[in-house]
Amino acid sequence: MMAEIEYNPIKKIIVNQIERLSLDELIIARLVPNMPPRIFWHDGILFYLFYSGDVKYSEEQMQKGVIVCNKIFYSKLPNYEPIISINSEAFGSIKAYIEKVGWSSFYRDIVAWIKEWDSENPA
Repeated sequence: MMAEIEYNPIKKIIVNQIERLSLDELIIARLVPNMPPRIFWHDGILFYLFYSGDVKYSEEQMQKGVIVCNKIFYSKLPNYEPIISINSEAFGSIKAYIEKVGWSSFYRDIVAWIKEWDSENPA
């Protein structure tokens, strides 16, 4: 017997905060103890999403097709690089692994929105 599968597409993404950072700031902000930073790239934008908060609220929103993203951190990076290395006074040498995510309509939509926000909010 096959399991019932229910498709619940994302209808809305709520972003509470967005921060434009330099490349070094983005990589340092993404540091997790004992793990190299993993950051996404698509169409000239390097970014990562930060989710936190009430799990029950998040689950309820997801049932409605809504994703709540607390923060988006991004930087411009015209050309894709699989690994970016930086040196930081506080942390030394850091390697960040960059994942191309253009295959995902979710991430393509996020990047299109970031670009629109960036053009309306110049540095």
